[in-house]
Amino acid sequence: MKLPILLVASLVLSLSTLLRAQLSESRSWKDVTGRVIQAEFVTADDKSVTLKVGGKDFPLPLERLAAEDREWIKQKMTPAPAAAVSVATTTLGELKIAGVTIKPGVKAEFEAPLSETLLAKLKKRIGSAKDSYSDIDMTKAAVGLFVPANFDPAKSWPIMIVSVTDSGRDKGKFPSSVKSMGSFIDAAKDLGWVVLAADCPGNLTPGLPFNRCGLAEAGLEAMAAAWPNSKTWPIATGGFSGGAKYSGWLGGWFCEGGRQVLGMFMGGCNADMATMAIDEIKPPKKQFTAAKVFLSSGKEDKIAGPIPTAEVAKSLKRSGFDAVKVEAFDGGHEVNKAHVLAAMRWFAEPPTTKEK
Repeated sequence: MKLPILLVASLVLSLSTLLRAQLSESRSWKDVTGRVIQAEFVTADDKSVTLKVGGKDFPLPLERLAAEDREWIKQKMTPAPAAAVSVATTTLGELKIAGVTIKPGVKAEFEAPLSETLLAKLKKRIGSAKDSYSDIDMTKAAVGLFVPANFDPAKSWPIMIVSVTDSGRDKGKFPSSVKSMGSFIDAAKDLGWVVLAADCPGNLTPGLPFNRCGLAEAGLEAMAAAWPNSKTWPIATGGFSGGAKYSGWLGGWFCEGGRQVLGMFMGGCNADMATMAIDEIKPPKKQFTAAKVFLSSGKEDKIAGPIPTAEVAKSLKRSGFDAVKVEAFDGGHEVNKAHVLAAMRWFAEPPTTKEK
């Protein structure tokens, strides 16, 4: 009686091993435009798929794949009848960060302290320099966070980190990164992204670029305390006008810290702070310049129109950023939602051979 049992167990183990090998097998994938890449399947849900290219995970909207590849995923992800029972009875527990309930599909706000380690890191970078604004509190961050409706912290999600200009602070205006998440959240709802922004308490923006980095990192640390897997999620940075410039600096900061930077969205941008970040922060250049850059400008923009935007693109390419898109729209110095959506969709796509 023992022999048949052992044989059955051996067969089950062999089949299980074979299935895992098939799931991780590299295969050709085609998008809706006909472009083909080689990648490994990692995981998928009803809206997105994660593919591994060159050892890195890239989330991609399912709608971008050709019909035959979507059907392949559907077959792979269809559970066996026995497994369907356990999936149906599993519910996601309440999501909380810093005592605040995080509701998928709804923007939440909470405060996160800057850790002693993070404060020491900032002090080392800043030295004796003083922030240009004396009304800020750099001991904690006021964080805005959006997670998509189908969010599961056990999966990998791309994170868009939003930054805003500090223009007007000397004239009594109070721009806020947290209050400027709207266009990015709209895109995140369609594409399945997490969006994060951070200010000083009271939604005040600091002047020193390094202080902005510290606030955003405090937000990510709070996420990691609640959802440890988020430490490895890829990021992108984005902003408009002065916030676009800071997005280049934030990208360098997080790349130097070991994060995978998918891309940087720069709307209405007339200066290249990504190159400044290479010189000042010194992130690993090969990894940082692999990030995609989307430059957006209004054709009637008198501050950062197509001509200064083209100069920023030239500067980025001289520094080694090969994947740079420059797009213009009918309008002035303003955020273009269609460009934000296009940029985030592009960032999530696996790089083409030319972009690698």
